[in-house]
Amino acid sequence: MPRNLKVSDEETKQPPRKKEHWQIQKEALKEKFPEGWMPRKRLSPDAVEGIRALHTQFPEQYTTQSLAAQFEVSPEAIRRILRTKWTPRTEEEMERQARWFSRGKNIWAQMAALGKKPPRKWREEGVVREPHFNKKRGPRTEWPYVPRWHEQSSQRKLGEKLL
Repeated sequence: MPRNLKVSDEETKQPPRKKEHWQIQKEALKEKFPEGWMPRKRLSPDAVEGIRALHTQFPEQYTTQSLAAQFEVSPEAIRRILRTKWTPRTEEEMERQARWFSRGKNIWAQMAALGKKPPRKWREEGVVREPHFNKKRGPRTEWPYVPRWHEQSSQRKLGEKLL
């Protein structure tokens, strides 16, 4: 066949290959997440371990859909959590726990600035709405709550009127 003759596209075109299931899935994910995977809600390392444990122990009961509903994340996030087998080394785990602790502290500091009362765990760590909220006020049997003098007692006054 001479070189200068052009072969038509129809003759060289081969029938399209049938795509594998994973290729179809990959293309669908590229369409859905063009910038890549960036979940809106992050789960703590403990929650991720819990998801894996629940699914391995009770796969019929804790399906991807039920776990997604329970943890309020997308089924895609649960699928990615269950698919990955990576586990951190001991020192990495310690660093991750420290990062999550500081993340929680920062989040509750922001919420406290908006006026929401932080849980006791974070209040003990120093996250408060205003510093005067953390001052010890003493037992409630002191002066403002219990009258000092016998005459001021409302119970005593009522008792005297009845007699």
